[in-house]
Amino acid sequence: MRVTRLIKDYITSEIHKKFQPAYDAIGTDLDKRIKQCGEELKQLKEETEKKAIEIGKKYHLDYGGSLGIVRINNYFSNDAEYRDASAKRAELNKKEQAAINDILVSLELGATKAELQGLLDAVQV
Repeated sequence: MRVTRLIKDYITSEIHKKFQPAYDAIGTDLDKRIKQCGEELKQLKEETEKKAIEIGKKYHLDYGGSLGIVRINNYFSNDAEYRDASAKRAELNKKEQAAINDILVSLELGATKAELQGLLDAVQV
């Protein structure tokens, strides 16, 4: 069977659906901390920008920028927990790509449309 872009996208999507629960299971406490930090920083930014605009108005000055007054960089961690989760995600990604490639090669070597579902069902996470 000739593998078109449509077929490749379908296979990739189906395989990714199978692997998604495994990716989700890798979630760590670090992910929660980064999210909480981001939420607090977003709130701080909003409060700071409101105060900055009030100060400008007090002196009859307007801020004309569209990007905002305060910029907050993303926080990240490079501790052991992060590196371990990152390594697990990378390994899972390799397995996912290998499964996709195996099916694509099988189709290119003559597997039929009828055999495609069997190939997808045979993928183990």
